[in-house]
Amino acid sequence: MIRWEQMAFEYLIAFCCAILFLLITVFITLRQARKLPKSYIVEVVDIYGQKVTPDGLRLAFKTYEAAESYAQFYRDSYNGQYKFRVIGVKD
Repeated sequence: MIRWEQMAFEYLIAFCCAILFLLITVFITLRQARKLPKSYIVEVVDIYGQKVTPDGLRLAFKTYEAAESYAQFYRDSYNGQYKFRVIGVKD
């Protein structure tokens, strides 16, 4: 027969393991977040391989999703005239 104290101890061990797992996950996530770039730029290269800056294009962004979205929009708009690439900037 299993006693109540033994079951409570088993639940306590499982609860402590779950809390420890969550704390480790948060620690690793925060450490990785510090390594991410602070901003992103869209690099523009013409068909000859030269870096160019066409007038009227927004090239600096705070989030990767925004930069990638604009790069895709520019790819569709310029139809192969330029190549667009998203680059992370640490500083």
